[in-house]
Amino acid sequence: GLVISFTIDILNSNSGSGSIPTEIAYYLSSNSFITNHDYFLGFDNLNALAPGGSTTTSSTFDLTSSIFNSKI
Repeated sequence: GLVISFTIDILNSNSGSGSIPTEIAYYLSSNSFITNHDYFLGFDNLNALAPGGSTTTSSTFDLTSSIFNSKI
């Protein structure tokens, strides 16, 4: 099957206040622009980061899963 994985390092480079919790979304696209023709794969929730704080998140998507069969 076709499995894709992402590992992303996130840094709050702000020197003032911290950040609020947020989400990172993953899309499958044929180019560098996200449009309504691209495929939403999923998302990760991120905790708030203090100024200068960082975190790493990883996600894996199995594109042979039946939820992707009609989209690819």
